[in-house]
Amino acid sequence: MNPRSNTPRQTRTGGPRMPASPQHAEVFPASPILASSTRAIVPVLSIASVVVLLQGHNLPGGGFIGGLMLTAVVALRALTFGVASARRLLR
Repeated sequence: MNPRSNTPRQTRTGGPRMPASPQHAEVFPASPILASSTRAIVPVLSIASVVVLLQGHNLPGGGFIGGLMLTAVVALRALTFGVASARRLLR
């Protein structure tokens, strides 16, 4: 916001700029198809990664791959719904 008025600041191209702090930015998924598929995939991949992680305790390489799968789940969530959503998922 412009400190002298209630209008948003303008960029050189004439469009409004994004808010300076991420707390005030509203995050919308880029695609409803991506959002709905992410909502369906995240729980399934999370459970699969925990299974691979626990199996990897006795098998070589499985624990590392389970961690990579869970990292991919968090990255997909962050790319779709924003970093704040991924941080809530990690808690």
